[in-house]
Amino acid sequence: NLFDICLTENGSRVIQKFIEKIHNYPLLINKLIFCLNNKDIGIIFKSSYGNHLIQKFLTIIKEVELTNFIYNYLYRNFLDIVMSKYGVCVIQKGLSEGNDLQRKKIIDLILADLNKIIKDCYGNFLIQFIFFKFDKNKFNEILPIIEKIKENIVDFCTNQFSSSVIEKCFERNEIKIGEMIINSLLQYHFNDIIDILGNQYGKYVIKKLFNFKNNFYRQLMMNAIINNIEKVYQNPELQNTVETIKQEYPEFSILLMQRGIKF
Repeated sequence: NLFDICLTENGSRVIQKFIEKIHNYPLLINKLIFCLNNKDIGIIFKSSYGNHLIQKFLTIIKEVELTNFIYNYLYRNFLDIVMSKYGVCVIQKGLSEGNDLQRKKIIDLILADLNKIIKDCYGNFLIQFIFFKFDKNKFNEILPIIEKIKENIVDFCTNQFSSSVIEKCFERNEIKIGEMIINSLLQYHFNDIIDILGNQYGKYVIKKLFNFKNNFYRQLMMNAIINNIEKVYQNPELQNTVETIKQEYPEFSILLMQRGIKF
């Protein structure tokens, strides 16, 4: 009755405690693994209660040969798991508890389908986890993800779920990641900034960017708006957004006056 027990709140807690008690007994651990593999373990991965059991297993059991069955299932069914409400939590734990090879495999799987993952209502939380909670000493491991985001930064800034990832980079002042994204916008998409600002999701990204702890970037963003002021005049909603920025940042009004622009 293991699966039935795992999928209930109290039952999951019992099995988690059970794992703590038997982790030094290979015979019992292997018996548990055998039972878990008897059915589709993905049911437990994606369960609101069962996922905690898998996370507990990864936290307690460190021998690769005993955790391989979890990682192998995760690799084979990656998209299905990452796009589920509770499965994505298992992948986060797999990243934080995995060894070098296991982490690399997960990062590679993310890169293969980054567009789908970062735009998914649950998958985007994996990218947020990587940006804000992943071990900062492993920054080089996640660098390829940042580089791939930069390649499609305008698209990601204007999508509902991916924009929230970018927005939080500035909201939380993640200096290293934030500066890489800002530099990409300014260097390669200077004239697209006004279109991002005019988007229903992108405007929040730019607003948060204005709060980023670097006045130099703020000045450049203001210049990007001013250089495309004609587009602002043509869009009433965009005018309201720019007016809000003008009220919040007096230096923007000064810059407009210096350029002889009435707004």
